[in-house]
Amino acid sequence: MNVALYDINEFLTLNDVAEYLTDKCNYYFDLRCSTDQNKLTETIIQLVRNHKLHPVFHYNGSVDWLEKKVITSKSGRFINHEMVLLDISYDMSVSDYYFVSGENFNRLIENNCSNYINVINCTIEPYHVEGKQEIFENNILYYRKVKDDFSIIFHDLRYPKSDLDKLFNQTEVKTDNEVIEKLRQEIADLKAENNKLRGHQAVKSADDIKDVPHQSYRTLDRVMYAMAKITGLDNSKPYSQKQSIFKCRNYYYITK
Repeated sequence: MNVALYDINEFLTLNDVAEYLTDKCNYYFDLRCSTDQNKLTETIIQLVRNHKLHPVFHYNGSVDWLEKKVITSKSGRFINHEMVLLDISYDMSVSDYYFVSGENFNRLIENNCSNYINVINCTIEPYHVEGKQEIFENNILYYRKVKDDFSIIFHDLRYPKSDLDKLFNQTEVKTDNEVIEKLRQEIADLKAENNKLRGHQAVKSADDIKDVPHQSYRTLDRVMYAMAKITGLDNSKPYSQKQSIFKCRNYYYITK
């Protein structure tokens, strides 16, 4: 089995991305051709803007280590996040990969991707801390503030191979199988629970079993919902009359 060079790298260059997409999409990117260069660049830009690809750059130099707390405010259906500086811990020397902010990425692709940007005094988010950090209320996010005079260009960017693997489902097969097995076990447990409730119903008096049918229905709901998740059925709306439909409280299911 032949292994491509991009398979052994955590971060891919522009040439690596071209080779990766050539293998996965059956489209050959010849970067000696300006048309293919533009096509690849536009593909990367769209993936970044759709938050499918998170470009990084390597920085080797001095930084301040910053901690920021997320303060969340809501106005109608809009949520705003404010980063409040908690602490500047100390000066440190680093050699690591850092995410490129959306603002800096837009600056990099100006002038036909030939624009240099200086990142001195720029706040950057380290890639290896927790991956791309999730923003939610009262979370502490860790950043670095670049102290050295340091410039980058679009071609200095690198792209996490894990991002591209997710796009082509290379890393999620095991996860999907684990989810399916977990759901199957959940169905078995819920069926056992439902049978237990039915058994209790058979031995109790009429005054004692008023809530048992409701418990049984709730358990059956959960069983059918888990089955629908495994089979990929849409349980949000009724199906056509040509199909056999089983209605369980607020859900509709196909019976095969």
